[in-house]
Amino acid sequence: MKCTATYLLAILLACPFVSSAQDEEKDTDLTTQVTDTTAKDTTWKKGGVLNINFNQVSLTNWAAGGKSSVAFSGLFSYFANLKKGRHTWDNNVDLAYGRLIQDGGDDSKTDDRLEFASKYGYEIKGPWYASYLLSFKTQFDEGFDPVLDSLKISEFMSPAYVITGPGIDYKPKENISVFFSPVEYKATIVLDQDLADVGQFGVDAAEFDGLGNKTKDGQNLRSEFGAYIKIWYTEELMKNVTFMTKLDLFSNYLDRPENIDVTWETLFTLKVNEWLSASLNTLLIYDHDIGIIQETGDADNPVKVGPATQFKQTFGAGLSLKI
Repeated sequence: MKCTATYLLAILLACPFVSSAQDEEKDTDLTTQVTDTTAKDTTWKKGGVLNINFNQVSLTNWAAGGKSSVAFSGLFSYFANLKKGRHTWDNNVDLAYGRLIQDGGDDSKTDDRLEFASKYGYEIKGPWYASYLLSFKTQFDEGFDPVLDSLKISEFMSPAYVITGPGIDYKPKENISVFFSPVEYKATIVLDQDLADVGQFGVDAAEFDGLGNKTKDGQNLRSEFGAYIKIWYTEELMKNVTFMTKLDLFSNYLDRPENIDVTWETLFTLKVNEWLSASLNTLLIYDHDIGIIQETGDADNPVKVGPATQFKQTFGAGLSLKI
């Protein structure tokens, strides 16, 4: 009995230390699990592509006619998206430039874009996120009207567009996002004073007296508040063939809200091999505040200015580098 009592006393005295050691071991395991979970929960996804296309035609004493030409275009697209617990942060940048140079001095742009977008989101429930969006768009180089080729109609930061504001983001899958904001701010920036003075891109034009002297400069900034929808979707249609589309819709509460600004882009990409690819890109734009110079066929009044649907289609094949 005395021996048994001694063993019982020893067990009772050891229990707190065993329990403590087990708790410590559990705490250590729990800490390790939390650390591992946190590490796995913080995920950056990054990637991009660089496409360079080149086309050259040389004609010498060519009976059928035509002009020698050199054309090139480049596209750089990169994204960096963060997922950490209930937080998301999506960033992407798109840069594009193209030019056509023909024999005889004809030289014109075929593409010119500089775009950046950043969106932070906090998961509310399931695929619904409370988000804040900031996007910026402009161009690199001067642009001239295709009808009156000596008339400059755009350049760097003329125009530039900034769209920012809070909203709700619906992301049921990684390849789709539908962002809606009822209180989005849109800024149209025209830093070139000559373009601002004629009211290009919807800014208030300059004021002149009866003798044609300017009494007030055109505004360099146009502010709009309204509802905004941005839809993004991408899908691999088949092996080495991907499709991407982006649709932006904006309605200005302050001025003719029935006129919806539309920007719709699609991109098909065919990967031939590690270095070669082909792409088909379309871009449709409608903005009621942008005046487009158009031919009328009237010799006394060959052009007119007004809103119109803008459409661009680009097909290219060339060097492709995945980043």
